[in-house]
Parts: sequence; structure tokens; C-alpha cells
Amino acid sequence: MVPLGGSGLVVSARGAGTIGWGDPARGYGTRTSRSDLAAAYEVLLSGGVSFLDTAEVYGYQSLAEGASAECLLGGMPLPPGAPSSPVLGTKYFPVPWTAALVGGGVRAGRGAVVDALRASLGRLNVPAVDLYSIHFPLPYLGGEGALVDGLSAARDEGLLRAVGVCNYDARGVTRIAARLRSAGLALTTNQVAYSLLDRAAETSGVVEACGAEGVTVVAHTPLAGGVLAGRELGVRAPAAAVDEAAFWRPLTQLMKLVGAFSGNGRVDVSAAQVAINYLVAKGALPIAGVMKERHARDVVAAGDWALDANSVGVLEEKAAYLEGTKAKSFWGFGGGEQ
Repeated sequence: MVPLGGSGLVVSARGAGTIGWGDPARGYGTRTSRSDLAAAYEVLLSGGVSFLDTAEVYGYQSLAEGASAECLLGGMPLPPGAPSSPVLGTKYFPVPWTAALVGGGVRAGRGAVVDALRASLGRLNVPAVDLYSIHFPLPYLGGEGALVDGLSAARDEGLLRAVGVCNYDARGVTRIAARLRSAGLALTTNQVAYSLLDRAAETSGVVEACGAEGVTVVAHTPLAGGVLAGRELGVRAPAAAVDEAAFWRPLTQLMKLVGAFSGNGRVDVSAAQVAINYLVAKGALPIAGVMKERHARDVVAAGDWALDANSVGVLEEKAAYLEGTKAKSFWGFGGGEQ
């Protein structure tokens, strides 16, 4: 278990994301059904995964049918074997026309923040949310101060327990943390893209800035869009996706080997588990997208073992080497795994 910033909330070291829930473009209604999500949810909670991430705009295409991500989460009964209800995080989309996606009025000023949160709470079927985050650092009608005022008002009304942001750069983290402090709020999390194949959060100073502010780095896209899952793609997969998976196969094969040595004698350690535990070893809280029971089992199983610093270094070295050969190939200097 790990703390969420200085909020007092404590969650599992590995969470799960719901970006595909209710989204037809991500397979909901075709490759994935409500029963698939329910099975995954049961595995997660029964297995001790206590942090679930969602957003008001996830699966908005299915909102009219009551099947957006928030609606689906809100309709899930607590599994009999679950130790407790999950810690939920959702997000505010600070764009004026968000009403076209999820209803409500124009997104402007502090009142819109509270109104949107109330709507999210209704869909999630909870009286308050544990973590409420600003989804993107976009210009807001009323300014950033209005966003902070809205979050403060929501806190005063008991509608949220902690405040986070998403996709903020290093300077943005420092700035918004100071604004929140001035309103008596603490910045708890910053959710950013972070994986073995995308370490921009490190090189850009985001991780360092979060550490300085006592902010937990929540890592979305920890499997690099599925590339690090290391699974074979079907015959209907786009050619570009097949090529990308083939290029990184030497890395995912190494990941499985490293996992076999690190996984407490287990022989079924997947590349996905290694990708998740890589981020745990880096001090982040990974939230792998979960749509099926097998995805959930990977998240749960990753909690049974850990990567050491030497293994992390080996994986980073291999990833950097392959990235270098890819760049050389792009510029016409040959390359490729020999």
C-alpha cells in the first residue's frame, strides 16, 4: 500500500484505469461487454487493487444508455471477497463545450466545477469522490484561479477528499501546487504518460517537481498502448501495429525473462506485469487500462513480486538500444535488432 501524496488516502501500489469503459472506439460493445468489465472489476477488488481511475468523458459515447465509464463503475456491486470499497478518482474536463459530451452548462467559472462534480457523483453513485483532478492544463474561462476556487468550494461542501491534476509539466506542477496551497488545498497527484518506452516524465523534470511538492506520480499508459503487453496480435490487427509489436519483441521477450527471475519462482509472469512493476520500482503509481478479466489478473499478479534496481537498469538499457536502432533506421543509417 502507498500514500496518495499527503492526502491521508492510502491505496494499492498498482491501480487500474477505465479509459475504454463504454467507448465503442476502444471495443466496448464489440470486443468487450458489460459482463467482461464486471468480471475484471471483481478480480481487481478481490485481489486487493484498491485504486480505480476514471473521468467524466471516458465512454461519453454511451452516456445516454447509462454506460459511460462513470456510470458503469457506479453500477458495479462490491464483490463478496473485496476487503473494502475502491478509492475512486475522476476528472474535470476544463473545456467550454464539454456539455456537448456529458451535458450540463458551459464550463466557465468556479460554479461549473462544482456542478460537474455533482454530476460525476451521481453517475458514480457515491456522495463524495476520493480524488478529483483537473484533466488537462488548458486555458479556462475564468482562469486557473476559478478552477482552484471551484475545487475549494467542492471541498468545503464535502464532495471531494483530495485534489489532483493530469498532464501538467514541471512548471505547471509547481504553479498549481502553490495556488492550491493558497486556498488551503494540497496537490495530491499528477497523472502523466509514463512507461518503459516513454520516460519524458523523468527527462522533462516532472517527476522531480512532483517529488519536491510531495505529489504522487500516477502513470497512465504504462503498457505503451499495449506494446509492452507482449501479446500476439490477431490477423485483423492493423499492419502498423503488427510491425510495432514485432520491433519491440526483443524487449518484451527480455521482460518475460527478467520477470521469470524476479517473480518468486513463478513461470507465468507476463511482460505486462513487468511493465507495471517497472513503474512501481520507479516510485510511480501505474494504472493499466483494464477491459477484460485477463487484464485485471495481470494487475493483481504484479502485486505478488517486485523488480530490483539491477533489473530496472537492464530493461532501460535494452529499451534505449532498440530506440536508438529505430532512430537510425528512420534516418536511413540502417539499424534493427541483429
